[in-house]
Amino acid sequence: MTRCDTSRSSGFALLMAMLLVALVSVALSGVARRSLSRANAANAAATDLQKRWGERSCEAAFVTLAVEQMNKREEKTREPVTQQAGTVTLGGVRFDLLVQDEDAKVNVNHLEAIIGEKSMGKAIRDMVRRVQRDAVPVRLEPLKASIGNAAQQRAMPRYGGYEQVFNMTPSAYLGSMTKPNATSTLFTCWGEGRVNYLRATPAALAAIGDGVIDDAQVSQIIAMRKANPKATMATLTSGLMLSKNDQAKLAGRLTDESRWYSLWTRVDDGQRERYRLAIMTVTKTELTDANANGKVDGPAMSRIVHEVFTW
Repeated sequence: MTRCDTSRSSGFALLMAMLLVALVSVALSGVARRSLSRANAANAAATDLQKRWGERSCEAAFVTLAVEQMNKREEKTREPVTQQAGTVTLGGVRFDLLVQDEDAKVNVNHLEAIIGEKSMGKAIRDMVRRVQRDAVPVRLEPLKASIGNAAQQRAMPRYGGYEQVFNMTPSAYLGSMTKPNATSTLFTCWGEGRVNYLRATPAALAAIGDGVIDDAQVSQIIAMRKANPKATMATLTSGLMLSKNDQAKLAGRLTDESRWYSLWTRVDDGQRERYRLAIMTVTKTELTDANANGKVDGPAMSRIVHEVFTW
């Protein structure tokens, strides 16, 4: 073999070696990218799982504590307390929490049954104007049930969520966790329909009492509950001097206790903000263990979660 042939062979071998190195580099780069992508996906999944477990932990622990704190604040101040905010940090993730009394709000399904669909828009706007200056975008899109039998269709609420009542994002609808907007403090789509008059705002009482009580009687209700924060419905109806017919109507619209609560959870990890709304019933169950004085300790709270919405 001549020197020229040897040089050609060496050059070809070098070219092939370089090509092989380039191919290996490309392959390794692809593997690295895939590994990084899988690592990011695994990290995101772990963070998401941590958020979900955190949300459920808050449902299990914070709601009971919040309701008890609300009751204690009422006993101390003799003023209605309808919400309790708090912050919990779990595993480095911050959870902003807000518990609200849904029975202190006007159920839009019950309100529609009282005043009719055509009057709903005006009634909602009037209620908001009584507590804040800014108007809110109302859009009433009730459910048109077309499945199941007639009884099942009647049982389905026409308004099953806030998005059927207001054209607002969850953050705009709720407002601040520590200072919620009127939309989230006045209206609900859940519960049994009756409003807890011991905690309701004058605007809510006026709306739900349409055709039964007037503004003067609303003011009378506020004065009565201030004098006696634990007044029963029997005390209320007798004090208002209503006819038997109006007493029966009012009894179907008002109550003196709260069972339905909501828990708003806001999680913001700096990359994505998520809202979660859980609707639940909270009932009191008396403890059976007596203390040293033979007295039964305060009521324990049990929760049943009914609906959860996530944005």
